Amino acid sequence: MQPRTIADALREFKGGIIVGLALLMCCCGVSSLVTVQLVKERRDTPGVRAASEAYLTAVVNRDYRTAYDLLCEGDRRNQPMATWRPVHDATTGPTGFRITKVDTEGDSWTVYTTTAEITRPGSPTEEAVFNLENQDGAWKVCNPPKL
Repeated sequence: MQPRTIADALREFKGGIIVGLALLMCCCGVSSLVTVQLVKERRDTPGVRAASEAYLTAVVNRDYRTAYDLLCEGDRRNQPMATWRPVHDATTGPTGFRITKVDTEGDSWTVYTTTAEITRPGSPTEEAVFNLENQDGAWKVCNPPKL
């Protein structure tokens, strides 16, 4: 067996660095992809936008039964339909809306927020934020702002 030269040691060292860098790039690339996918899934959870749109459409159309059914269980328990509806009947409701953002609330994976621009006749557009929770497999609007 011949003694190793400095050139041989450098070649082996360089090869190890290349393999190490390749492994590092693969690991970082995969973790970055997973992180991006998780953030995307948190913001694009199916049903969050649809539930917000269904609630706002019902309010705009003054379909209070549907709007009430889309409220969280706690909201419905605290205010029966008989007392909830007159509050909404007494106001000039919105005539349109546009969802501008869907996101999680803080680091939560169970509470989402939807931001919408609300239009009313003769008034400037206003921004409203809605909290949504998944209850029994369905997204529900919780403590919505008064529209």
